Amino acid sequence: MKFDFRYAYADITENLNGADSLDLSADNPEMFRNFKFGWLTTESTQIPTCAIIISELFCIDKDKCVGIPFDFSLAPITIGRTPYMVLTNVEYLDNCLNIKKSKIKRFSNGDVMEVTLPVLLPREYPVLFRIPEMPSVFFCTNIFKEFIENNSITGVIFEECPVKSKSWF
Repeated sequence: MKFDFRYAYADITENLNGADSLDLSADNPEMFRNFKFGWLTTESTQIPTCAIIISELFCIDKDKCVGIPFDFSLAPITIGRTPYMVLTNVEYLDNCLNIKKSKIKRFSNGDVMEVTLPVLLPREYPVLFRIPEMPSVFFCTNIFKEFIENNSITGVIFEECPVKSKSWF
């Protein structure tokens, strides 16, 4: 899942109480009050109903969250003047990436620099999740994708991620 750049981009517009944006995490919702969030409208003035802030906070317009059928913890924030809810319990899952089938750029020491084409291993996945090799990317199942589309939630686009078993060769 990626941000749809046809829409305005949500970002931190002000740090309060000496807060550092590097400390902003969906796992720490009490930090949200230390920031003001707004829209960067230089490229587009269309405001989406879903926003991803600093590749960390996955937000959905509060009105679109009514009756959300998933077991998410929700924390309120305001972007501009509109209330949104941050999905705060998005899991990081280890051992999901099929290393042999994915296209990976590595640093000279062998660490992952960038995954240009992720391929996931077959397993049961939660409806929305992340993987450590791509910390700025949210992955979802078709169930979550259908929820977004059926509720006319705007601001994200979907790219299908291949799922392939490990091979012995």
